[in-house]
Amino acid sequence: MGARAYDPRTARWLQRDPIDAASGDPNLYRYCGNDSVNCVDPTGLKAMVAEIECVEVAPARKFSSDSNDWLDKLSNFFAGWGDTLTFGLTGKIRQGLGVDSVVDYNSSWYRSGEWTGLAHSTFMGAAGGVARNSALRGLRRPNSAFPRGTEFVEGSHWIPARYHWIPTWIRNSSLNIKYMWASEHALCDPYRYRFMPRWWKRVNRPHPNWLGIVYRTPSSVSGACGGAVYGGVSMSLR
Repeated sequence: MGARAYDPRTARWLQRDPIDAASGDPNLYRYCGNDSVNCVDPTGLKAMVAEIECVEVAPARKFSSDSNDWLDKLSNFFAGWGDTLTFGLTGKIRQGLGVDSVVDYNSSWYRSGEWTGLAHSTFMGAAGGVARNSALRGLRRPNSAFPRGTEFVEGSHWIPARYHWIPTWIRNSSLNIKYMWASEHALCDPYRYRFMPRWWKRVNRPHPNWLGIVYRTPSSVSGACGGAVYGGVSMSLR
């Protein structure tokens, strides 16, 4: 190696350091301060060069180790997230590909991913409910029980709109309104039922109050609850 011969069995130089005591090491045959694992001296010259390289190599290895550690954490996090959203399907795929061993199911990062998946499924359920409301709004259909023979989709307030002591922004919030056909609205809301024709009320009895409240639950709320149940069941199965 460079200016001197190296004996790998003893991890020592076979010749003295050419600059003798100027190297700063009293042992002129020692290789890299007896740290051949982390240090290198490809030239066999100037022991100080080896010490400098030791200082530089160690941080580089530490950076590499830290990077791998973060990759492991992120891998566990996204595995937990995906497994919750897919009811464990992504885990089955990893097993089929032979890469499931890299996931630590007991790590805090995997559990954090599961909780993120639960929040994700809850949000998607709520978004689906909002989309349902948007799709129904403004629709109409023929129905002789309504003026001009036309029935419209109405917004049913979970907290009644006539409760004026509650702030308007709460009563008119999308979290408080479910869009439904007017005839369905009448069956769920005793106040709305009063305005239906007598002949219609003779053949259509209103729902019990508890059932009417269930049917009038805003789509965003019921959707969020459905999404939360989905994510919760998915988490409990693993």
